[in-house]
Amino acid sequence: MRLVDIVKPAGHPWLPASTGDRRQSSTAAETPGPPVWGCIRLRTLEFAALGPLQVGSNGVRLQLGGRKQRILLGMLVCSPNEPVTSERLIDALWGAVPPPSAEKNLRVYIYHLRRILGSEKRITWRAPGYALTVRPGELDIHLFEDRAAAGTRALTHDSLAEGADLLHGALDLWRGPALAGLLDIEHLRAKAVRLEEHRLDVLEKRIATELTLRRHTDIVGELRALATEYPLRENLQGQLMVALYRSGRRAEALEVYRTVRRTLVEELGVEPGAELQQLHQSILLDDALACHAPPSSGGVDPDKIVLRQIRESLNLIARLLDRIDPPEPYGSSSP
Repeated sequence: MRLVDIVKPAGHPWLPASTGDRRQSSTAAETPGPPVWGCIRLRTLEFAALGPLQVGSNGVRLQLGGRKQRILLGMLVCSPNEPVTSERLIDALWGAVPPPSAEKNLRVYIYHLRRILGSEKRITWRAPGYALTVRPGELDIHLFEDRAAAGTRALTHDSLAEGADLLHGALDLWRGPALAGLLDIEHLRAKAVRLEEHRLDVLEKRIATELTLRRHTDIVGELRALATEYPLRENLQGQLMVALYRSGRRAEALEVYRTVRRTLVEELGVEPGAELQQLHQSILLDDALACHAPPSSGGVDPDKIVLRQIRESLNLIARLLDRIDPPEPYGSSSP
């Protein structure tokens, strides 16, 4: 999926070979020497960190070089438009015991990354470190956060279908675990953990909305896979129980509870939380009204949605009755 519509200026002298554009302008040919960076407009790039680290230009993936250059770029991408100290970059590249030439090697890696990204203005020195310039719409992390926030706003205004679509669009930006392949670097691993937690929150919110929209049969398969992948995440287990129960598969819903309870007791020595226990009791009693989706943080309150739907149904019934037997005008008398 393309993250943004991008425009590449022709004739840039330092585009990597994979872009197929190493043409130099006639002016550059007549006047040899390094390009005048202050006159070069930054081309639009696609920085993708929600999966293996990638950078694209005009639909073509750029070759980022060796592992250390990818680690360096990952550190800069995780703090866009903010300086990252040389000490922190060196620690990420070489650990606690860097070589004597670490500072010099860092400058070499920065130089190569600037060439790959097409401009030295992409990575600038801002004391006390280096900063990567990222413009709006260029980083998939920002796009994910913006779409998730838009989806949440739609839900707060009871625009459930719109909210579900926006949350789905946010999740579609993920190509795998964030920063995959660089998770042995402590700072990048910590960033990836925070992003994954946000992804799961958005996922649970989207599924809760789908259940509120009565789309339970459409998401049973997805929930089965998620419950297997995250056996200790009670919200997902509860959402699977609701989807199965509403699909007429009560026995399977009860079996999900027995499985998650056994896992929690054996691995953590704790019982399921109060909400999951209450949901289990509702399914045991075959109480369909009580079996709503477990609430997700920041999501829609299912009780408010149910009450709104009841009010709308009663209003519709009242309007239909008025058509069948319209009320007599005030003050009229029977013949």
